[in-house]
Amino acid sequence: MNRKKILAATALAMGCVLLTSCTNTSSKINFSANWYQDTTTKSISDTVETLEYTITPVTEDYTGLSDAYYKTNYSTGTYTTSLKSKQLDSGEIVYEYSTRMEIGVSFFHEASKQSTEVFSDVIETTVTFTSIYNGGLRPIESSKTIQSHSPVNGTPESLDKCYKHYHYNVYTTYADSENGKSVLTDYNGNILEDQQKTTEFTIDTSQYTYLDNEQILFALRGAEIASNKILSYNTYSVQTVNLTFNSEEADSYEFVMNGESKKANIAAIPVTIAFDKGSTQKAWYAKTTDVKNNVYRNVMLKFELPISYNIGKFVYTLTSANFA
Repeated sequence: MNRKKILAATALAMGCVLLTSCTNTSSKINFSANWYQDTTTKSISDTVETLEYTITPVTEDYTGLSDAYYKTNYSTGTYTTSLKSKQLDSGEIVYEYSTRMEIGVSFFHEASKQSTEVFSDVIETTVTFTSIYNGGLRPIESSKTIQSHSPVNGTPESLDKCYKHYHYNVYTTYADSENGKSVLTDYNGNILEDQQKTTEFTIDTSQYTYLDNEQILFALRGAEIASNKILSYNTYSVQTVNLTFNSEEADSYEFVMNGESKKANIAAIPVTIAFDKGSTQKAWYAKTTDVKNNVYRNVMLKFELPISYNIGKFVYTLTSANFA
């Protein structure tokens, strides 16, 4: 089985990432608290921020798996995020960031003319990390649990051969800023021969800004605008990822903001996230309006995630934002 293709349609590569400037390999990323109205604040708000997105599958004009044998049908899905404060046993106040993605999928087998039920695919993640002024968003721990029914590449002879069901958890902890441990638990045996695999890793944090994978999309809201090279450690290997901030684009967006309907032309910075051994994703972040009155909090307005085997893409669109 090609492990690198597991859940390429619904998840970023597992593990942690290192961000470093393409032009200076010893340079670190500078962050601002752009998720707050006052981006210069040095404290973590005790007010919860929640974001909601609609996920629209786009499959037209894609030349992936042939429909001659079976079809994969995705329904509209949802993606929600929650950002809040958390107090550690030491008394330190840190961030806790949680996400939940849910989308329906079914499969139709052409030869037998049979269809599956609509499966509910769910990815839930939680990551804790420090403030930008006390560790530079340094991760403390993260967890990702995945339930996914993913299409297979080939000519399945029966309906049950059209997909594989994955159910697993990845739990990553950090003893300090340079040492981590990732534990993958496979609940139904479609990834590992044994139920569990533990990987320990070290990273030279004197050269790189270090982020857990589950905080990438959030951290980009506060990252300085530059093109960057990323080294991403997942449970199986280290891969190179290119992170590129593109030219500003303005477009019309409509969503509920702090309880009120908002329709506005918003300037956004598109960011391309290109995995060397995986997918290329793209996110649009609202541009900073004023460091002391940052209206749209550099929120992710839109996100595009390729579906595996070039079937299409998922388009995430912001529908509701309750800012801290």
